[in-house]
Amino acid sequence: MRTDNHIHLRHIMLWSFENRITAAASFREINQIFGEETIGQSTVEDWFRRFKSGYTTLEDKPGRGRPSDFDEQALLAAVEENESLTTRMLADQFSCAHNTIICHLKKLRKVWKMAGWVPHELPVQNKTNRVRTFSELLQKNEDTPFLNNLVNGGESWIQFKNPKETRFASTRAKLQREFQKQFTSRRRCDIEHKWQIPDRNGKKQYNLNSDVYLAQLDRLQGAIEAKRPRKKNHVVFHHDNASPHGEARVVQSIAEKGCNLLEHPPTVPLRLLQTITSIGV
Repeated sequence: MRTDNHIHLRHIMLWSFENRITAAASFREINQIFGEETIGQSTVEDWFRRFKSGYTTLEDKPGRGRPSDFDEQALLAAVEENESLTTRMLADQFSCAHNTIICHLKKLRKVWKMAGWVPHELPVQNKTNRVRTFSELLQKNEDTPFLNNLVNGGESWIQFKNPKETRFASTRAKLQREFQKQFTSRRRCDIEHKWQIPDRNGKKQYNLNSDVYLAQLDRLQGAIEAKRPRKKNHVVFHHDNASPHGEARVVQSIAEKGCNLLEHPPTVPLRLLQTITSIGV
């Protein structure tokens, strides 16, 4: 049986005190009757000290337990508007103690989070395909060495501005969407490159599609004929399995150029690593 009537419990403690029952014994009896964790031992000892000093009023002291006048909704609005604000910055903004901000953020179920880009865990089928592909490539190079004829293609995201990653207050359910929004909203460009074959048009910001990639393959063929004339018919080409790379006309164009296309294993997509830390700066 549990009780939320604090005055009733204080009457029991006062009766115990007047009957010379110790605070420890009173604590055990109250929790035995009303259930575990009904009252803490330190609370019982505090009331026994009051009774010993002559304070027998069972009501709370004036000001004790008064409702807080802190505006939690204003704090919530400030955090959601700029979630990178630290607790100390919020304390200065609301002219209150640092611990006050921490307590109210906990009530609002806000926690500090940090993220980074890490590889997804591959399913078993993809792992098997990777092992098979790597084994075949190793065996192919042992049978017919091709590394000297290899042309490797790929792309890189270059951000115009690299802001410092900071912690921010957020709810757990919103983490994935927020980080996706942060990443995709940054200004960036896609630089398509071919190993040892420079791409002159990689400066502009555009989305790489099959039309752009076919034009790059034509320029690549011209560069190979100019720089590797003896190997133009023996080129081994390797690129990842991005959407433009796998289209039929791209594969056909590579075959028409006389390039031997190597198989590429499943890529490892990026995901967000969630690191949850305690509130506080």
